[in-house]
Amino acid sequence: MKLMIVLALVAVAAAQDDAPYVAGSDRDAQIVKNDFSMDEAGGFVADMETSNNIQQGATGTSYPGQDPETGSYTMSGQYSYVAPNGQTVTVTWTADENGYSAESDAIPQLSAEHQAAIDGSVGALPETFSDSV
Repeated sequence: MKLMIVLALVAVAAAQDDAPYVAGSDRDAQIVKNDFSMDEAGGFVADMETSNNIQQGATGTSYPGQDPETGSYTMSGQYSYVAPNGQTVTVTWTADENGYSAESDAIPQLSAEHQAAIDGSVGALPETFSDSV
């Protein structure tokens, strides 16, 4: 029994990375790039990068409304970072009148079967409930 435990511990140790990620190891990261500009209408362009390979870029466009304090704003951008497993994760996103949407290989996707089940359950809602959603 002791031999099995020792073998299991050796297997776990061998499966770990040579340089595992240590929480807080990015504490000394520095900002190496931080560019931001804004136009007169309220639109902007922003780019940022850190010494530990975090990158972020975003743009925003203001669409003024007819009256003060009205209108809409559209933003889009992307960010990337190196995950603890060494893989670079990139997320591309948009935010507008339709809400927030992000796309990335790192974001789990619903299978067609699960999406069909959700769509079917929404269609099965009582009419009074679905009108308020």
